[in-house]
Amino acid sequence: MLRRAGRAAVLAVVVLAALSGAVAAFDSDALTQVDVETDSTTLNVDVGADGNASWEVVYRIQLDDENRTAAFEDLAQDVASDPATYRGTFRDRMERTVAAAENATGREMSVRNVSVETRRESQPQGEYGLLVYRFAWTDFAAVDGDTVEVGDAIDQFFLDGGTTLSVSWPADYAAESVSPDADVTNENEVVWQGQRDFDAGQPRVVLVPEDQAGSGGGAGDGGDGADGGDGTTGDGTSLQFVLLLALGAMLVASAVWLFVRESGMSTPLDGDDGTAGAAPAEDSGDAPDTGADDEPDGPPAELLSNEERVLRLLEDSGGRMKQKAVAEQLDWTAAKTSQVVGDLRDEDKLDSFRLGRENVLTLPDVELEPSGPDDEE
Repeated sequence: MLRRAGRAAVLAVVVLAALSGAVAAFDSDALTQVDVETDSTTLNVDVGADGNASWEVVYRIQLDDENRTAAFEDLAQDVASDPATYRGTFRDRMERTVAAAENATGREMSVRNVSVETRRESQPQGEYGLLVYRFAWTDFAAVDGDTVEVGDAIDQFFLDGGTTLSVSWPADYAAESVSPDADVTNENEVVWQGQRDFDAGQPRVVLVPEDQAGSGGGAGDGGDGADGGDGTTGDGTSLQFVLLLALGAMLVASAVWLFVRESGMSTPLDGDDGTAGAAPAEDSGDAPDTGADDEPDGPPAELLSNEERVLRLLEDSGGRMKQKAVAEQLDWTAAKTSQVVGDLRDEDKLDSFRLGRENVLTLPDVELEPSGPDDEE
């Protein structure tokens, strides 16, 4: 019983650590090694003007059958009888996660006031059991005078399909900018829903005192800030004019790109091997031009979905590749790679097998040569 609950606690901290980018110390396979399966996760981050943040991590388990209900009741009983074990495990792993963020940001950080509880909650979809961790993360956000910038400690966050990230702030502050656009925006809160893969420099929320919001043309309430109320920006420039300029630039860029593609010229977008876009070699006349490189091999990588990028990488590698190498070549975290690979495996678009301590990915129905010891570093 305690073992089951302990492994559920490990799930909580491993998921949080993976989402925060500190995945190198964790095995993503551990995410599936639990008896209590969660249905959704909510990460609530309440940021103060001093940069400290109160975190609440809520794991929901739908109690839709006897087995899941009994498993949650076992978990709740174990947490109630030995909360110190759960708090200690969570604190230890969070401290390693926060240490990684500390190194990335250069700010001293700490984990404080860890607590854990379980409870039940009735929702329109049915009855849920909740496993809830709370803790304080000091210096989570960067503070410069009255400005608070949230997000550098969790740069390039990855939310899986069942995870929601909520960032809230004091009532006397306002969001000057939010990147990327949130799925839900309230007066003092923004919410992003998974599945979502934040880019470098994301997520970000820049907060300023409410009386300063919009004074510099930022994201204010439209009173005296970015929108002057008469269709102009703060410096009198027509908003319509600014939008037209932006649209015109996009159209020009698209036209140039199409012209280059149609004319057969190489561009930095052609191919994924980094050789396209280089100066063409002079024609020696020794070999005829076959025209093999005239057409790109499929669309540019940036126009592909995550799943398509993995499949293209496998095709270019002869149908077989180590999962670790996929993560390295695509510059993804282990957690993100595991999520995308799992989706492809569920759709029968790729297979996988263990080779020693490595996970090897293969395309279905591909005949592979026997692997040697030097294959796939």
